[in-house]
Amino acid sequence: MSATLKNENLRAQLLRWVDLCDTAISHPVGSVERVAAIIDFCSTFVPPDISSEDMEAYAGELATDEEHFLSIRRELSQCASGSGVESIKGNQTTRAEFTLTPLEDTALDIVREISFISSDRGTTWTAEG
Repeated sequence: MSATLKNENLRAQLLRWVDLCDTAISHPVGSVERVAAIIDFCSTFVPPDISSEDMEAYAGELATDEEHFLSIRRELSQCASGSGVESIKGNQTTRAEFTLTPLEDTALDIVREISFISSDRGTTWTAEG
């Protein structure tokens, strides 16, 4: 099952986020390099109305919670590829909300939703709040 993502800028941003996650994953857990790579990811992923202190706290959580970080990476990859995307709501110009079906290779049987917003009519994207 897959839904069609129409906004190529959003697809490109999703792929950049996956690449940033992969860069972080390439470094040992707990290393300074990995933490820096996760901060780089968060600096473009977290909405701009979130304070830098809160963004850094979120990055710290991702740096210490390997499973959470890997699940975000999987979800971003699903959104970019369309694989396992049940639906995409929103106009895909200012908002896109993905409903993700559970992946077959995980024990989790949870349907997830992840939303992205753009304040410039679909050119630049971040996660929604």
